[in-house]
Parts: sequence; C-alpha cells; structure tokens
Amino acid sequence: MHSSGISNIAKKKRIFDACMAKMRVQEEKVILVREMRNLCTYLNQLAGSIRKMTTEMSSGESRGNVSEEGHRGLICLLRKRLLDLEEKLKAVCARYRQALGSDANSLLQDVPEEDIQEQHDDPYESTDDSD
Repeated sequence: MHSSGISNIAKKKRIFDACMAKMRVQEEKVILVREMRNLCTYLNQLAGSIRKMTTEMSSGESRGNVSEEGHRGLICLLRKRLLDLEEKLKAVCARYRQALGSDANSLLQDVPEEDIQEQHDDPYESTDDSD
C-alpha cells in the first residue's frame, strides 16, 4: 500500500506539472503576441511619421535654413528610410503571420494584411527636377 500511495502522488505531481507548464506556455504566448503587435504598431507609426515628414518637406513647409541641395538630400534620405522601414515591416509581419497561422489576422488586427504599397515609383528621385 505504501508504494501505491507514492506512485499515486508521483502521478498526480506529473499531471499537475504538465497542467502548470501548459498554463505558462499560454501566458507566454499572450505576452509574445502582445509584443509582436506592439512592434508592428510601432513600425507602422514610425512609417506614418516619416511619410508625414516627407510630405511636409516636399511641399516646402519645413525648409528652415537648409540649402536647396540639402533640402533635396533630406527628402531623399527620408524616402530611403521609409522604404527600408516598409520592407522591414512587411518582413516582420509576414513572419508573425506565418508563426501565428490562422490566428494572425485577429491578433495583429492593427497591421495591414496587404503588402505595403510604395507611394513613389522611384523613392530616391527628387521632387524637384532642376539639377
């Protein structure tokens, strides 16, 4: 009877440990998905800020004391940064969707599912044609 009591306790402990491990995995999945979503949201917001800055600079609103050549250079750098950021966002979201499977759309709802469209044919081309 003594050995069956010990084996019964050991069996209960294994079941309890398995249940606790499952609960920890579920908690960690929630945290991981939240972090994935936060990263995608951050990258989207950063891309939006760069788009806004590029638009403002292209319209000449925030030129300041910068020369014409410097102004065109800044716009070019912003467009390059935006392109790099959009590629990173697309890659990150694609990996997250692949990892999350069918749950991806509901869990990453703030992130656009379609590919990010380029706003310009040539992101490095200056809006001013006077060279």
